[in-house]
Amino acid sequence: MLKKRLASFALALTITAPILVSGGVTANAASHTAPSVLRHDWWAPTKTSSKKDWGRVKITKHSISIGQGVVKDVYTGSQMSVKKTGKWYRISKTGESGSANYYRVTKRKIAGKYRTALLRKTYAKSSVTFVYLIGTKVKMSSSESMLF
Repeated sequence: MLKKRLASFALALTITAPILVSGGVTANAASHTAPSVLRHDWWAPTKTSSKKDWGRVKITKHSISIGQGVVKDVYTGSQMSVKKTGKWYRISKTGESGSANYYRVTKRKIAGKYRTALLRKTYAKSSVTFVYLIGTKVKMSSSESMLF
């Protein structure tokens, strides 16, 4: 009886040892691929500014570009780290813990209609959230482009 228990324990240990050594399997492991719900060319068109001053976030399968013109951050391929935390997606440069942005897609009432919007926070507990839309046809007021 004792030999059977030891044999089954040894078998279980040989099966689970590689998982235990490698840190286990986690559902929230970081990835280099952006989720399909985030993949668009997102704009923050406001009524009071010109197109060159609008915020822009372009997310493709393996890259993200934040900003436009001269001031732009671009992460591609293995430089980009994507991790889901709650309802938000944390996208940062691989290996950097401080410079992450948090993204979430939701419906917001903008210009009298509910529209699909990308929300962006500069850090997890930020009270300021920036709002982006797909395309540039609808212009947002200043109060619609930022949430406090």
